[in-house]
Amino acid sequence: MKKIITLLFLGLTVAFVSCKDDETTPSQLRFKAPEVGDVSYTSAAVTCGAEFSAELLKAVDAGFAYGTEDQAEADFSVVADPTVTGNVLGCRLTGLKSSTTYRVYAYADLGSQRVVSETVSFTTLEIGDEPGLEITSELAMRVPATQGDYVITYVLHNPVEGEWPELAYLDKWINSFDDSEEGEITFHVDANPDASERTAKIQFYYAGELANSVYVIQAAAGSGGEDPAVTVALNPDLGGWPKSYPGSAATYKIDGHDYQLKNVANFQNDNGIQFKRSAGYLANLEDRGVIRSVEVVFKSNSNDKDMTLALGDTPVPSGDGLKAVGAGDTYVFDCSAYACRYFTLNSGDGANYVASIKINCGGGSVTPPDPVDEPAFGDPSFADLTKNSATISCSYTYTGDKTVSDAYFLYKTSTGAEVRAGVADIRPGDKSAQLTGLTPSTRYSFRLCVAVDGKVYSGGTASFTTFDESGKPSENVRYTGWAELPVEDALKLDNEYYYAYHLCPDYPSSGTKARNFSTCYSKPYRCPVWVAAPLHDCYTGGVNRTNAYRSDPDIKCTQVGHWDGYTRGHMLGSNERRVTTNVNRDVFYYSNIGPQLQTYFNTGGGQWNTAEDWVDKQWRGLADTCYQVVGTYWENTSKVVDGTTIPTHYYIVLLKAKKSAGKKWVVDCSQSELQSIAILVRHKTYAKNEVVKAADFESKGVFKSVAEIERLTGHTFFPNVPNVPKNNYNPNDWNF
Repeated sequence: MKKIITLLFLGLTVAFVSCKDDETTPSQLRFKAPEVGDVSYTSAAVTCGAEFSAELLKAVDAGFAYGTEDQAEADFSVVADPTVTGNVLGCRLTGLKSSTTYRVYAYADLGSQRVVSETVSFTTLEIGDEPGLEITSELAMRVPATQGDYVITYVLHNPVEGEWPELAYLDKWINSFDDSEEGEITFHVDANPDASERTAKIQFYYAGELANSVYVIQAAAGSGGEDPAVTVALNPDLGGWPKSYPGSAATYKIDGHDYQLKNVANFQNDNGIQFKRSAGYLANLEDRGVIRSVEVVFKSNSNDKDMTLALGDTPVPSGDGLKAVGAGDTYVFDCSAYACRYFTLNSGDGANYVASIKINCGGGSVTPPDPVDEPAFGDPSFADLTKNSATISCSYTYTGDKTVSDAYFLYKTSTGAEVRAGVADIRPGDKSAQLTGLTPSTRYSFRLCVAVDGKVYSGGTASFTTFDESGKPSENVRYTGWAELPVEDALKLDNEYYYAYHLCPDYPSSGTKARNFSTCYSKPYRCPVWVAAPLHDCYTGGVNRTNAYRSDPDIKCTQVGHWDGYTRGHMLGSNERRVTTNVNRDVFYYSNIGPQLQTYFNTGGGQWNTAEDWVDKQWRGLADTCYQVVGTYWENTSKVVDGTTIPTHYYIVLLKAKKSAGKKWVVDCSQSELQSIAILVRHKTYAKNEVVKAADFESKGVFKSVAEIERLTGHTFFPNVPNVPKNNYNPNDWNF
């Protein structure tokens, strides 16, 4: 497959402008040579720097013109609303033809003079016949330090039926990815609490191949970082304008963004945007970055061109406003000295008829915010767990100038009242408390609280389960009726292990939903520990494999789903969940995917594939339900690939009722009516003649008892089924 190739930017060379109009008073504005990069099949990024860039703010119009190499420049298409970052214009050209050479130049219309750059050429990539994914939005997204939602757009070329774009990312401050709309990936960016810029990488895969990467670059909190440069162009052709004067202030969504209007309307009578005399105003309600300038182009029949602009740090600022500088129909408000994020554009003494409003924002230093008056908390944790005691810990920082008056922990059982546990030192830093007198085999939750200037703030909540009366970890099972569930690890719960329990989102179509699978995911190893699921023909079907690889939203830690040199191995297989598309999509969560070698391991005829085929024979076509746990084991932790510690073994544990049990549920069966077995496979590259056939699993030691896997891994399997024969197995009870 042809991959999208990101071109290196061409070296900057200064090129004197060629003026296409003879001017008696030439402008000082000079463009450098345009640079073209991120060229793909149908798009390309273009930037152009300028000297004497202050004149860009005075430009009536600025942008890029482009066309194919055989087009006359008079027929070029125009991008009239580029981003402006300091002295650089930038935009992404989209809708291009593949394998085509284009020419592009930058221009600025100063009213009395048109200034252009030299013209450069570039050629888009050839699509060919193979499937591919193309990112059509920016490959480097600069976002402010504040939280927000963002969109990455893409197109598929020669799409493969049933194949979905796949994402891989490690940084958890980018999250909540949504691919429900074809051609768009939306996601959330958390606020940056650090005093340094940070970058996250999102890798896009399609049809098993790396397509491209998008970098999200977030400004530092209060460090004078840069907002992304944005040019907002408002004109009468955009949807959302009221058709009559709103006599009282109201919110309107213009071009997809919220503005407050009062006595402003678009009557569609060719008078443009109409501001009522001495009473009309328009204000932005969304923070798009620090306002740099606001340009107003009036209709030639406007009665008054004496508008004012108020600036502030909260929506709809009022008070004394700026005066615009300009001539003819174009006036510019220079806001660069104020570092404000909100404006109110007010009409003058006469009615105003406005052709367009252009707001340039972002792209420059911002005023550092005031010191934060709220504490920031670290992750809570616990240690030294016994049947009646535990040590709980958490840290906090505070940079404000108010007084920290108290710090303490609150802890409780699921049904009890919160109990206070004091700390030795209330000042910012690491805090801990020793809890005593706890009840054995009981789940407790806890959180750190800090009081600042009399107001109490709370950190995140964590939990632990005390040991049982014998001083051993308590058996902790989330759902008592689920036969396949192992015990949650009380020592590692919420510290190292994260658990999720997934129901089928749309199966059955009505009534109680069937369970899909449960998973335990290791935070330090970035890998599934085990996946438990019922196996039955009712889950199979004819829907296509979705390949919807993505992070599990119920696992609250960073997950990995792609590894160099390893395939993505399902713990619960895709073929076992094809009853509906949504059920199949869920088994592509990274919490169900482990790194597996391919050569004679996770491939046709490989050792793990042979084991999976054997398991399928134990339940397919039978009325009985088979309960399965697929897991990983680390004999050593020496090999780490792309953040994941590679397992040295994979195993499968199975339980079902014998035919002699009739229609009994396994929970109600005697030990003689139950059968269990396990399979343990070393994770390595096999030669063809090394692969043990299913018929030889017993003689070659591939079969194990459930108790053997429990001793090896430390997990407890099938605690909800009291009579499981864990210490032995009978190969003759299993069909192979």
